[in-house]
Amino acid sequence: MSLAAALAVSVLLAQSPQQPPAVPNCQAATDEAVAAYCAGEDFLRQSGAAREASEREAIMKRAAESFRRAANAAKDTETRKQALARLETVYDSDHLDQPAQIEPILREVIAVSPGDNAPIFKLARLQEMAEMYDAAESTLLSARQQRLDDPEPYRELAKFFERRANALSGRANVNFTKTHLDPDAPDEKGIYSPGGSIPSPDRTGGTEAELPADARAAGVAGSVLCEIVIDEKGRVTDAKVVNSVPMLDQAALTAVKTWRFTPSTLAGRAVPVRLQVEVTVQ
Repeated sequence: MSLAAALAVSVLLAQSPQQPPAVPNCQAATDEAVAAYCAGEDFLRQSGAAREASEREAIMKRAAESFRRAANAAKDTETRKQALARLETVYDSDHLDQPAQIEPILREVIAVSPGDNAPIFKLARLQEMAEMYDAAESTLLSARQQRLDDPEPYRELAKFFERRANALSGRANVNFTKTHLDPDAPDEKGIYSPGGSIPSPDRTGGTEAELPADARAAGVAGSVLCEIVIDEKGRVTDAKVVNSVPMLDQAALTAVKTWRFTPSTLAGRAVPVRLQVEVTVQ
């Protein structure tokens, strides 16, 4: 992958939250699928203790074989989804680093997860990372077509087109890291983005923006796009203007800093999130 393509990839936002599949109980491995899953977990633990790279790779391949057996033998959807999730982990950049193996796994997850945007968006990111831009676009368009009343595929498409436009015009300026493939990973400042398992926060209070007198006299009104950070208590702790409207920016920032939200959560704990909001000044 070229450096320009790597720089073109950005964190993707806003997906419908899904409950993670239950982890099989290895203390009571009662069937073939659970036994294979637990064997895969054992191999992954062993790989972490291996001293030689070749030994670690061989153990991880055995882990992949075990998780594949678990997915194939699973009699219930949740066990299969969990086995596929672990199989995907084995092939990620922290383990075998074989992204080509991840695409068919994600397609399996999509097939057994109707209504879940997360694996579809992850597949599109994987295709984009591999510079398969037409395939990534097609994946996102199919998600939109399947759920025309869901705003999330539209948001993903908008961000995808923005990244492509920036890359083609030479304005890409973000580094590609594993966090761009994992919707639940925080950025370098520990701030999360809604999507994957993280629900988008709902606004619960705060004041509306007041139209400044000079803007009123000039006949200026509209909406200012702001990027905000919401902390674990639902408070706006940082705000900046993304798309400026002359004479309205300060009014928008003053108002948005008073807004309150329901805290976003990950695995049951509140986490800080960053998102963009439109502030109407009229």
